[in-house]
Amino acid sequence: MIHTYVNRVLEHSVTTGAARLLMLVIAARADENGICQLSHRELSRLTKMDVRSLRRLLFAEDSPIPADELEVFPGGNFPGQHRQTTKYKITL
Repeated sequence: MIHTYVNRVLEHSVTTGAARLLMLVIAARADENGICQLSHRELSRLTKMDVRSLRRLLFAEDSPIPADELEVFPGGNFPGQHRQTTKYKITL
């Protein structure tokens, strides 16, 4: 399944540069539904980008990653639960 999402990014994504690298790392770690659940720290380690740059790529209003290619489900702290990791879904 990994190759399916990596191939989709390689063949259909309009991203370039750092945004494309980030998409490829997420695609490589995606499950059979295209969902990847990695912390920003882990994405930073895999892409060799700092966490601040990753957040800019993922959450900025003018993000170079189109919303129709990647859905982001922010994690966070919820009462009575452990901290939830952000989830990403490749939608290509």
